[in-house]
Amino acid sequence: MSQIRHTETDEMSERVRILVVHPGAFLREALVDALERMDGLEVAGQTASLDDACAKAERTRPDVALVDADLLEDQTPELLGHLKRDCGCGHVLLVADRVSQVQAERALSAGADGFTLKGISLAELADSIRRVAAGEVLLHPAVASVLVQSLSAFARGERHAGPVLTPRQQEIIRLLAMGLPNKQIARRLGIGVETVKTHISKVLAKLGVGSRTEAVIVAMREGVLAAPGAPGQFASITQRPYVDPQVRQAN
Repeated sequence: MSQIRHTETDEMSERVRILVVHPGAFLREALVDALERMDGLEVAGQTASLDDACAKAERTRPDVALVDADLLEDQTPELLGHLKRDCGCGHVLLVADRVSQVQAERALSAGADGFTLKGISLAELADSIRRVAAGEVLLHPAVASVLVQSLSAFARGERHAGPVLTPRQQEIIRLLAMGLPNKQIARRLGIGVETVKTHISKVLAKLGVGSRTEAVIVAMREGVLAAPGAPGQFASITQRPYVDPQVRQAN
């Protein structure tokens, strides 16, 4: 009997402890239930935000934090590094709806150990968690392909090593390029005017500029924003020239 108990203890010690960080309660609880059924995995805790994840990690000491990548749009990506450095979380694995070069670059530079997509099976997700817990840097093939293409473009001089903007900040800079004032940007994005101002301030700080006009020019120069008619993510930008709203009001 003592030999059996020793074996069971060894098996328990090899289980990978997971902290699930997902904003949706229903999906989070379903994921927790599914992961609990997988061999070698144990859900140590769950939470809806990165802000709360640190306190949960300090209490539960997970091997891997499984984080919904959508949270990076609204919360500081540096929290990922904080989770590992200060909160007792061993590794961080991001899961996203779609391939995003910007999101992947931000996550990995902030301290994530892996980036995968929600289209994978539960068995593949479990395997990804185990591999990240073992110390691997794991990238979904589609994400790896996008990052390699980005590096290749940089090596060819087609892409500058410019600042990385969040998806929301990219939307903001695109609408600034269209010459829209804050109120119209807020209506387009379904957010408050003060939130728009906050996003713009962060964009200006990242680009190292002092005005909206400079932000658009620098974003185009650094490859963050495609010039009108140029190939790229924002090639559909209106062809009319950008006019700073402050200049427009003066006229």
